[in-house]
Amino acid sequence: MLATKPAREIPPYTYEPYDDMPPEYREAVIHILKIQARIETEYPMYPERTLLPAMRLAPTPDDWVRYASYWAQEVQHATYWIKMLNDLGIQVDEAFMSTPKPIYIFDMRDTAETWVEWAYFSFFADRQGAYMAWEWIDSSYAPFARIAERSWREEEGHAQMGYELLKDVCATPEGRALAQEKLAIWYPAGLDMFGRSDSKRQYDYIRWGLRRRTNEEMREAFRQEVDAVLRSLGLEPPDPRANRRFL
Repeated sequence: MLATKPAREIPPYTYEPYDDMPPEYREAVIHILKIQARIETEYPMYPERTLLPAMRLAPTPDDWVRYASYWAQEVQHATYWIKMLNDLGIQVDEAFMSTPKPIYIFDMRDTAETWVEWAYFSFFADRQGAYMAWEWIDSSYAPFARIAERSWREEEGHAQMGYELLKDVCATPEGRALAQEKLAIWYPAGLDMFGRSDSKRQYDYIRWGLRRRTNEEMREAFRQEVDAVLRSLGLEPPDPRANRRFL
C-alpha cells in the first residue's frame, strides 16, 4: 500500500462522541462503527467460527501460533469498536450480533474447508481493513483519528500473514493449483468488500471528512496491489468483473 495519504480538504471541525453532531453525520459514524463492530466482535464472541476451524486446518504447529496470535489481536480490535459504539449509547450484545454480517466474505470464512481459504480470507479481508483504517487518519471524527494509524499497521500485519500463508501453500505445484482454483471464488469477494461504485453514502463520507476516496478509487488501488502480489506467487488474477455482486 502507498505510504502517502491521498489529498483531501480536511473539514474545519472535529467531533468527539459527546459533541452535538449533525444528525446525518452521527448516523454516518454509527453506520461505519456498526459494520466494524459486527464483523470484528465475531472473534471474541464466536471462537467456534473464528478460531477453532482454522486451528484444525492449520498444517503445522507454527501455523497454530501464527493464527492464534492473529486471532488474539482481532479480539483486541473488537474492543475498539465496541467502546466507540458504547460511547454513542449503542450496546454490542447478542441482539446486535444476530444481524447478518454486512460483508459476505465473512460468511465465506465460516464455511471454508481448506487452509488456503483461510489464507485468502486474511489476504483479502485484512488488506481491505488496512485500506479502510488508512482512510480514517486525520478523520473529522476524533475517535477514528486516534485509532486509525494503529489499526492500519495491525491490519497490514494481518494481510502480510495472509500472504505468508498463501506463499506456503503455493510452494508446491499441487498447492498452487488449489490456490488458483479457489481464487476464482475469493477474488470477486475481495473486490466486493468496497461496496457499490454508485453508492450515495460514500460521497457523504468524503464531504464530512470520514473518508478520502470513493469505493471505486479504493477498489482499483486494492486490485492493482493484489494483482501484483498474486502474480508474484505464480497465480493469475481472474477477470475483475466475473462473479461480482457489487459493481
